[in-house]
Amino acid sequence: MSRYLERALSGETATSQEWNDHLIAFHREYSGVTEDLLLQMETPGGETSYDVLASRIKALAPGAKAVLDIGCGNGVLLARIAERFGREIALTGIDLSEPDIARARKRLPGATFLCGDALALGMNQKSEDVVTSHLAFMAMPSLGAVLERARNALRDSGLLAFVAEDPLAGGTIFELLGSAVAAVRDRFPAFTPSIPGREPIERADVLQPLLARAGFSRVSIEPFAVRARLSGEQIWHFVERSYPFGLLDATARDDLRETLGARIGAIEHGPEGAMLALRFVSAHA
Repeated sequence: MSRYLERALSGETATSQEWNDHLIAFHREYSGVTEDLLLQMETPGGETSYDVLASRIKALAPGAKAVLDIGCGNGVLLARIAERFGREIALTGIDLSEPDIARARKRLPGATFLCGDALALGMNQKSEDVVTSHLAFMAMPSLGAVLERARNALRDSGLLAFVAEDPLAGGTIFELLGSAVAAVRDRFPAFTPSIPGREPIERADVLQPLLARAGFSRVSIEPFAVRARLSGEQIWHFVERSYPFGLLDATARDDLRETLGARIGAIEHGPEGAMLALRFVSAHA
């Protein structure tokens, strides 16, 4: 069990380094987990969230020559961007997870990948036309500082474009994760799975000033959702393979799955299946 999780179960506040260590351990256990889960879910138009982000980047920055992905995972977003822009596009990815970076290098041998914290790694000033991220910003401490780095990495009028969760919109997946937190609290009443120093960017009144302070303008926030008919096993994976629960001991995970069984069954057999609410956010340097 990670030090972050030990602290969370005790209701204590972890450090940013403990959180990053937790992420590294989590992705070592579940390499490629975001891709494995999200590629199963699509918009009504048949696009995954990766497709939505890549297509919107192409539409908003059609002449882009260089793209930086912060929290790139195993490179699936950059691969979708490469499909739309062609071989001429220069791709760079940053991620904490060595296993995911290794997979990204195999997927895109011509791209540049850096393993480490986005704040610790150098981002060349005014080197990028687009900075992007897929479901990573909400898991980052000190996001304001990361956004400032991203702004400095962009050329004049460059594009910041990312997909973030939209938990305030509800939907079956967020409701299930909320039930999971409550279930763990039955056993560990102090359980507080908060990310140290995280900005609550699910709120527009936090996100927009945060972007403005980092030097961005013309902010646009567009909600969308992805859905899928999933088996009970696949739905359980959304819980088990999420940051607060993935490194719980086996007994705790088994107890959690048993507790959530009825809710998982209701999603599996419900009329709309599993739904995840998201937002596409864009801004300009």
